Amino acid sequence: MSTIVYIWDRTRDGADLENLRAELSRTIREYGYSVSAASDNEGLADFLLLSEAETTEGNAENKSVLIVTDDEEVLSDSVCYRSAEEIWQTPFDVGGIVLLGEIRGFAYRFTGFSYSPMCLVHVPSRALSYHRLVSYWIHKSGRKVR
Repeated sequence: MSTIVYIWDRTRDGADLENLRAELSRTIREYGYSVSAASDNEGLADFLLLSEAETTEGNAENKSVLIVTDDEEVLSDSVCYRSAEEIWQTPFDVGGIVLLGEIRGFAYRFTGFSYSPMCLVHVPSRALSYHRLVSYWIHKSGRKVR
């Protein structure tokens, strides 16, 4: 069964999701798993990285949402102790948050696991590699990190 990750853009000016998808795909392949960006490859690839427009209802067991944002307020106490699913009103678990840009107001804030239930907050300006996020997805999907 494919693990499906829907990538939702919540940036102010629109993010380069194709570049992000390419980087995530490369990292998934480095772990020895197959990945596709085509929804008709469900069951053929270990991971599907799909757009928000391709979000479908149904069994939530193998589906999650990756939130891409540039709003550092997601690190504030009034936000990061709440449910990410409640904040962004997602039909599935939030499998991670990518926070783009420089963090200025919350530079002291740890950006690993936050929210309740927990999800990983990845900040590319702090860690260029997506290995931690991808290994988190692999683990959550019940697969082994190779």
